[in-house]
Amino acid sequence: MANDQNPTSLTPDILIVDDEISNLQLLTQLLSDAGYQIRTAKEPKFAIESAMAQPPNLILLDVRMPEMDGFEVCKRLKQDERTRDIPIIFISALQGVQDRVRGFNVGGVDFISKPFQEQEVLARVRTHMELRNMQLNLAELVDKRTDELARSEAKYRGLVVNSLVGVFTTTIDGRFTFVNDAMARMFDFDTPEQMIARGSIERWRDQKNRKRMLAGLQQHGIVTNFRAEANTKTDRHLHVLFSAKQVGNDIVGMVMDITELQEAYAEIEQLQIQLEAESAYLQEEIKLEHNFENIIGQSHALKYVLQRVEMVAPQDATVIILGETGTGKELIARALHQLSSRSKRPLVKVNCAALPAELIESELFGREKGAFTGATKTQVGRFELANESTLFLDEIGELPLELQAKLLRVLESGEFEKLGSPRTLQSDARIITATNRDLEEEVRKKRFREDLWYRLKIFPITIPPLRDRTEDIPLLVDNFVQLFSRKMGKKAASLKITKSSMQALQSYPWPGNVRELMHVVESALISLEGNKLHFDLPRTADIATGRLKSFEEMEREYVLEVLKAKNWKIEGKDSASSILDLPPSTLRARIRKLGLKRP
Repeated sequence: MANDQNPTSLTPDILIVDDEISNLQLLTQLLSDAGYQIRTAKEPKFAIESAMAQPPNLILLDVRMPEMDGFEVCKRLKQDERTRDIPIIFISALQGVQDRVRGFNVGGVDFISKPFQEQEVLARVRTHMELRNMQLNLAELVDKRTDELARSEAKYRGLVVNSLVGVFTTTIDGRFTFVNDAMARMFDFDTPEQMIARGSIERWRDQKNRKRMLAGLQQHGIVTNFRAEANTKTDRHLHVLFSAKQVGNDIVGMVMDITELQEAYAEIEQLQIQLEAESAYLQEEIKLEHNFENIIGQSHALKYVLQRVEMVAPQDATVIILGETGTGKELIARALHQLSSRSKRPLVKVNCAALPAELIESELFGREKGAFTGATKTQVGRFELANESTLFLDEIGELPLELQAKLLRVLESGEFEKLGSPRTLQSDARIITATNRDLEEEVRKKRFREDLWYRLKIFPITIPPLRDRTEDIPLLVDNFVQLFSRKMGKKAASLKITKSSMQALQSYPWPGNVRELMHVVESALISLEGNKLHFDLPRTADIATGRLKSFEEMEREYVLEVLKAKNWKIEGKDSASSILDLPPSTLRARIRKLGLKRP
């Protein structure tokens, strides 16, 4: 593993490199208050020596320094095995595209602008520390699973080598004339004589296998490595491997008991499936770019929410997050997970509204190969994947009634079964749910189980709508301007928002909440002419007369517009999913939910 670090004990160690003492002092104070361990270096050569002697988990590196600039320092660190994987964020007052391109070319991952903005510094540092942590956890998980596979294979190679092979002779009609001790023991007989007296292996579990083996002998005079199943004298189930040859009027053969080996192969296959599932999920989490990189706001309403988050996060109690569409329920779920003792493993998510009802059960609990038509391979469910971590069930109000009982069972006992499997599995997953529905009303209408509702609402957290925390709107707008400016290659520092425009944003009721605000800011940047941002909001008259479109209507129109522009191309380069910044599977689910159909 890179740097020989253990992600389970990862320390928030940051090296700050800047020749200006005031910058070092400011960044040290800011990041120390946020809980990070800080080292500083004024000189580039000392910074390189410090990083190689004790590699930090993140480096903040000033671009302009005497003797050696930050680009050269970064280049040298990336050339050394000890430091090449450390994420480096450049610090610069320069806004030029050329400098930023050069920074990314030498191995930098991000830029922080001078003069420093507290929210920007904390957001970028937090994001890259989380990614670093996830990458190290993925490497650790792969190493762990690889070791498990190696141990399993070694264990069962030993079984094969040390097992005693059964030897027998029979007449043409199948009567035993000889069996050795190993053969007798294999079939639960006390002595070879007892087995010979019994006559033959009469209890094949599948008579078709017996007929195929005899047909092979008659046609070729020999069969090798013929797999079959049989019952012993005590009705114990065996998986066996036959090899036999006809010699004159006799058949001479060997039998190997591969029951444990068969179980071992199944165990190894399951480990491989789980490893692939966990690796795929972690890789997707690492690649995933979230629209909201942090929780933005200083309103009393939001501070109260964050106080409740800090209160319950260290516990394993079930939490339900309530709030309108677009208020940031997933952000709160992530905060609960990151502040818990389970944060070393990734948060596992399921959007109950994004999946067809017939697929939700296999998504949650997993399935065995052949469980239903189309189940061509074994699938690891999200409960299994979230063992010792946190499972976030978004849009829990959309869960079908028949699955609500199964969810209640897992919440109470941690037990569940995969589709198509009789084996009961156990999951130690902390459950966090979210909904924009009034579940008490759903209970009264018999659309949601009352016992499940009582089990979920142990600790509710209600996120206020954006209209109730309008003082946070300027901070959110600034954050989104910075975010989309970077994506579109625009200079955020040169953009202006008039006082009247900001007042209009704060007066608007925001039915789609923070998500709607984000789309409005993105649209303003796309249609930007000059340096003044103009926000396309419904007319005041429309609001006054109650003719305000819902966020779902606005979202439907926007998604449809993007789909038409991209000729309904869902995935790949220059597709609708890339423009909307959504995984293709999520976009397909939104298309179904919004009732959109290709003409």
